[in-house]
Amino acid sequence: MGWTEDQYREYLDKRNVVAEEPKAKRRKVTSEAEIARVCTQDRYRSKTEERYAAHLDLMKKAGQIDDWAYEPVTLKLAPGVRYTPDFMIRCTFNKEIRFEELKGRKGTGFYSLPVSKIKIKMAASLFPFWNFSVVWPAERLGEWDSLVIGGQ
Repeated sequence: MGWTEDQYREYLDKRNVVAEEPKAKRRKVTSEAEIARVCTQDRYRSKTEERYAAHLDLMKKAGQIDDWAYEPVTLKLAPGVRYTPDFMIRCTFNKEIRFEELKGRKGTGFYSLPVSKIKIKMAASLFPFWNFSVVWPAERLGEWDSLVIGGQ
């Protein structure tokens, strides 16, 4: 004989036991589109980074850049101090490597914590053979503003 859900909860209540919620069943992923969605889910740390990645994909298709990667390297700036740029971009024409740090918009500029500003400036001075820049959403949707921090 099986218990009903109410009987089981009453039994647990009498013994002061908290019932665990049943775990959701996993659903099989069937289509290629679903597989792509599941694989890219939680890939970026913010919706802004996801939008910028889509922008970089368009730039790549248009031939403006060769390739790009999301957080591919971590730079050691000092003992115990690391910096991971958001995007690494290889430019089409001069084959230079450019690191871009994505920030949120504040007024007409970008918002960044002081420690983040220090880290990108340190990286630009320690690695002068690469270009570093800060990128943030422009006023018009789909456009981006940038500020070059260092490089050649």
